[in-house]
Parts: sequence; structure tokens; C-alpha cells
Amino acid sequence: MPRLGFGLGLDVGKAAASDGGGGFAVSAYFYASERDKKVYKIKPDGTITIFKSYATLEPNGCAVDSANGRLFVMCGDASPATRQIDRFDDLSLDTGATAAVSVSSHTAYGGAGRYVYHSDELIWGSELGTPDGIHKVNGALTTFTTIDTADGTDCEYWPPDDEVYSHDGVANRFRSGNLDASSWANRGGVTSGFESSLVVPPAYLMGGNQYLMIGEASGGRIDRYTSRTAPGSRLSWLDVTAASSTIKLQVRCLRFDYANNRLIFVGHDNGGTGVFGLYSIPIQEGAQAEGNLTLIADIGAAGSTARHLIDDDQGLAIAYTSSPEALFIDSV
Repeated sequence: MPRLGFGLGLDVGKAAASDGGGGFAVSAYFYASERDKKVYKIKPDGTITIFKSYATLEPNGCAVDSANGRLFVMCGDASPATRQIDRFDDLSLDTGATAAVSVSSHTAYGGAGRYVYHSDELIWGSELGTPDGIHKVNGALTTFTTIDTADGTDCEYWPPDDEVYSHDGVANRFRSGNLDASSWANRGGVTSGFESSLVVPPAYLMGGNQYLMIGEASGGRIDRYTSRTAPGSRLSWLDVTAASSTIKLQVRCLRFDYANNRLIFVGHDNGGTGVFGLYSIPIQEGAQAEGNLTLIADIGAAGSTARHLIDDDQGLAIAYTSSPEALFIDSV
């Protein structure tokens, strides 16, 4: 059931300035790279620093709690089979961060995920470990629960629907269910593959339609599906690997920027003019053109070796100057 209070006459302009008048804005992007064993901090001006460097653990995903200034990093290491979640409580640091809490008493592999503000929980998807699926843990990192046992490449909790949406890159489908592990079911097949990511865009920015968007990694597309409860028809919303494309990118780690109403993703250069970097593009209902892409930062120039590596896990999270929860709405 939808959570009451969302989309009921909310003044988005007032919500966006809810940080006390300083202006709601992106403060940083955090990019986790399994291959590099690093978490990069990318500022809106394109400056890149190494927020955290790991010796053996591999950061597979990350999520930000902007209300309390916390970053969660989900780690895994195939040999030895270590699973760990780190929580960093000081996001003002540019480098040399030390985890405030580290917990390794769970068996699920790290993966991409989101922070759930109203319940103070972290959810993430896992395609490795025991069990696979969608998992959650409270902000204190003390209570772990598996809420779905199907493979999970990425997931998002959307408050207006009170639903968790997940992408299963093994079976090429998306699923949804509740945070309490109830009502999980297949919602239909999608044209996507391993390591794809998903976003639920606010309906008021999409002509009132409740779409689901998937960043298709190896195919280099962002697809828009007509329904969150069943895929329906697919629109190739942005195609950066088409024959007509000059930039040619692989799309990873799709996220929505609530401060600027833009989609954000990591683009891997794939034989065109595009560089391995962090990109943004304005959200709109109809298909977008690659000419509207903006390169925020050149990640490859910062020394990352993760380009072209589809099988390596990566994660992206956006930190804001205050909580974005008031903007998790479908209507205004």
C-alpha cells in the first residue's frame, strides 16, 4: 500500500530548500569500484579524490544517508570469502576515511543498494553469497534480513508505492515486494542484462506516468518501461551504443539526482569519443539525445582501471546537503 502523506499538496520548491535556506544541492558523488578496491569521492565541480582505499576487500556498492551524513559501503572478497559492510560517519573528508562501524557477520555478497530514510535501513542486491537476493540491515549494522531470495543486481525503495523494486540481471526481469519480505513476485521480463541498474523517476516529472527506468550495462542504453507493476512496452530512452552514436558508452550505476532532476550514471568508454566518467542528463518523459549529456568528471583520468569491465561490481551514491526524502513523491 502507498504510504500516506506522499504527493499530497507538497510544495517542491519549499521541500528543496528544507536545509534551512542554504539551498538543497548535491554535495558529492561516491563511486565504489571492485577492481580498484577504492571508493572515490567526486565533487560537483569534477574534483576526484580517493575517499577510501582497501587492501584486500572489494567495495561492490554504496549508499548514502544524507540526513545524518553517513556512507555505507558493501564489500565482498571472493578469496577469502569475506563479506563486510562499512559505515563512514564523516563525509566531509576527501581522503583517508576510517569506518566508524565495520560488520562482517553476514554472508550476502556486497552489491548496489539504497538507504531507506523512514526506517533507517540499508537495502542492497546480491548475486553471490548465501543467499542471493535483496537484503537489508538497520543503520547501526546490527540486524540483517534477507527480504527476497531471487538474484538482485540493484534495488530501490519507493515511498509513494511502499515497494522495493529490484532488477534480476541473471533472469532479465524485475521484481517487487515489501520491506518486511512479504508480497515479492516477478513483475515481468525486461531487455537488459548482468550488472544493469534501475531508477524509479517521480511521476510528476514524467507526465504523471509511473515509469521504471533501467540502465542496461553491456547494451549501453537507458530504457523506460511503461509500468512499475508490469514492464509493458520499452522505450529506448537514451542509446549511446547505436550506430548513430559517436560517444559510445556502457551505462552503469544509474541514479536519480533529486536536486537537479537529472539522471546520473557511470559511463564506460566503448569505442567512441566518450571517456570513462560520471555523466548526467536531464530527466524528461520522451527519449533523450546524447548531445544533452554532461560529463561531470573523468574517472579514468583519476587513475581508475575499471573501464570496460562489465563483470566487476561498481556502485554510485549521491550525497546531498540535507535529506532528499521530501522529494520522493509522484505528484505535487
